[in-house]
Amino acid sequence: MLTWAISERDIQEKTVTVRGSSMSPLIQNEKEIVNQLGYYSFRPIRRGDVVTFKSGARTNLLIKRVYAIPGDRFEVRGKFLFLNGSPLTNSEGTPFTVPTQMLQLYARDYPQLPPQTYLVLGDQPLGSIDASRFGLIHKKDIVGRIAPHSIRQPSSSY
Repeated sequence: MLTWAISERDIQEKTVTVRGSSMSPLIQNEKEIVNQLGYYSFRPIRRGDVVTFKSGARTNLLIKRVYAIPGDRFEVRGKFLFLNGSPLTNSEGTPFTVPTQMLQLYARDYPQLPPQTYLVLGDQPLGSIDASRFGLIHKKDIVGRIAPHSIRQPSSSY
């Protein structure tokens, strides 16, 4: 019988340059950050992690913050997004608004996040190329974590 062991030595750290402002002010355009590929092979994805993931036919990885994890409840009230009954805010405490119907549809059909699905958003309260455009993402699409020392620490809680 052949078994595989995955350890922290299997994490590949790759320095990448951010292209875009969807994570600003948390992560600025042109900032160099460390992407820890394979980090979630043996660790759970946590609310507040900044992750890299594949989305559709895009060739580049996207960078977003995990705001909701499996079992969390989210809803849209008016044009604002709520998580577990509280307003969802970005790293500066500004409430997120819902610029498209995508999250309204997900909130209606999945008021509680199913297993292995995550709600990821940029740091722009009016939306970016994130869950407000493409909905929830699956764990299999998350490929890495941005090392915490690479980013500014947020002032709000989530």
